[in-house]
Amino acid sequence: VDPETFSKHDIRKTMPRFDTAHYPANLALLGKMRIWADELGCTIAQLALAWTLQRGEHIVSIPGTKTMAHLEDNMAALDVTIPDAMMDNLNAHFAPEAISGPRYSPAAQATVTTEKFAFE
Repeated sequence: VDPETFSKHDIRKTMPRFDTAHYPANLALLGKMRIWADELGCTIAQLALAWTLQRGEHIVSIPGTKTMAHLEDNMAALDVTIPDAMMDNLNAHFAPEAISGPRYSPAAQATVTTEKFAFE
């Protein structure tokens, strides 16, 4: 993903984690994700969805998709089982405080009442 290629209406243009101050640091986090996905024989997207699903029944994954191929790729995440040690590594590597930049712009964050972090 290259933020320079986002269309002017792409919602990610409003998200600080994709701006030049934060995107390089966040992109660097994917190196480990690629290694772990390769170890499990899945895509990074499948690993991300499987990680979300394995965190507990109280968490709901809402993956986006534009094509049938993306839908099939997403559904294949149901077949990915992440070992406990890798789950611990994922949780630590992608802990909220490890991510560069806030999720939302200040205006958008003002409308969110369900998610606030002490470091933001």
